Amino acid sequence: MVIKTDGARKRAFKAPGPDEPLIPPFSDICVLIAGLDSIGRPLDERHVHRPEIVARLAEVKSDTPMTPEIIARVVAHPRAYLPKSPPRAKRVLYLSKARAEQDWHKTREVFNRVPPGLFSLLAAGDTLSGRVEVYAQPDQISLSQSITSRTSKVCEYAEAMRKST
Repeated sequence: MVIKTDGARKRAFKAPGPDEPLIPPFSDICVLIAGLDSIGRPLDERHVHRPEIVARLAEVKSDTPMTPEIIARVVAHPRAYLPKSPPRAKRVLYLSKARAEQDWHKTREVFNRVPPGLFSLLAAGDTLSGRVEVYAQPDQISLSQSITSRTSKVCEYAEAMRKST
């Protein structure tokens, strides 16, 4: 079962509110989705949901152009998403809208800045093209092999749900 628990108000990137996301305690996989198309856009209300929280967590000024570093800082921040997932849940970071070769370069830039061990899987893809790539953390190869086939379907569904909000 896939349960969508948080929305970004049709923006490519967001930071969670104080009581978000509300993740059911029985969840065994939590997929955090961030849009690569946020990179290069200003950190403002038009492009980012809750830009003031993103700026605070990433330690940057508002209106700063979004970068792979900002995405990595927010998704890895100890007061953002990580403490809200159930302790036994596997965490997946999925970077959506990886369409052009430069997007795959941005994907690697984000993943290289995420500290090892925070996520069980790092994945990127594009629902429109159907391309999904899974990058396992070095210490999580067995998890990658066991859920890679499920991950692309989960990511596709999560991306479709994100677009519908």
